[in-house]
Parts: sequence; C-alpha cells; structure tokens
Amino acid sequence: VYKRQIYGCTDDDYVEWNPFADTDDGSCQTLKVFGCTDPNAYNYDSLANVDDGTCTYSWLSLNPVSDTLCLGDTVQITWTGGNPADNIQILTINNTLWQTGFTIATVPNTGSYTWVVSGFPPGPGDDYQFYIQDYPSVTSWDYGSVFAICPIYGCIDPLALNGMSLICLLYT
Repeated sequence: VYKRQIYGCTDDDYVEWNPFADTDDGSCQTLKVFGCTDPNAYNYDSLANVDDGTCTYSWLSLNPVSDTLCLGDTVQITWTGGNPADNIQILTINNTLWQTGFTIATVPNTGSYTWVVSGFPPGPGDDYQFYIQDYPSVTSWDYGSVFAICPIYGCIDPLALNGMSLICLLYT
C-alpha cells in the first residue's frame, strides 16, 4: 500500500504546525508564545503570537445624559470600556419602581448608539436610568445617570371630548 507523504511543520510548538503533516520539511520557524494579542486590552502582550483567551478590558462606563428627555428626542448614548469584540445590550430601568424597563438595543461595542426616545409614558412621573452590559457573557455592566420624561402639555386622552376628562385634567 502506497502512502503519500505530507510535508510540513510537524512540531505543534510552532505557529506553522500542520496537523496533517507526517514528514517535517524544516518549515517550523516561529515558536508559539501564548498571551493576550489584543492591543485594546489591559494585559496586551506584544510578544504573544497566539491568543490564549486571557485578555482583560476596562469596565463598561456609561457617559451622562440629560436629566430630562422628551419623547421623540434623539439621544446619543455613549460609553467606554468593555471587550471590543462583544456586543453591548442597552436597557432601561424604572428607578421609581426599581424594575427593569425594556431593552433598547443590542449593538456592537462601538462606544455609541443613537436612540429616539420612545416606550415611556409621558411625564411627569417616574425616574428612569440607562443600564448597559456586555452581551451575551455579562461580565461587565454599568448604570447611567437618572432621567425623567418631559411632560406633554394639553389633553393626551384620545377619547376625551373637548379635553374634559379626568385624565386630561391631570395632565394639563
């Protein structure tokens, strides 16, 4: 039985290692150095040529937003930190009731997301807060500044006749 030889680097301590090679051809040149290969990480190792999964990043940190947001406003939600390869989940929290509100978006960790304020009842009322976390691993998170939703003046009850309903009296 004839077996065809496969030439290549047969030493798995080298970057050039070919797991299918059965005959060493002298191509082993670069010894593997394990470590963090991401220059954005705290523990980046410029000598490492094989990432070993040990990279660590700064903790996520939300930047402040206005303390009053109006429905329909465009808000730039910005943050620093986290693994650039992770996604970031942006959520809201109702601080008054201490309940999770809703998820705004899950986005790449670019440090910024533009959002049009929606999903809240018109103010005055509860206080809210942004919350971000890396996703799906959730090893880093942060709470943002507290904000309220602007009041809407005038009658907001679509069933009211001439603005004469209890709901309209409360909001005017």
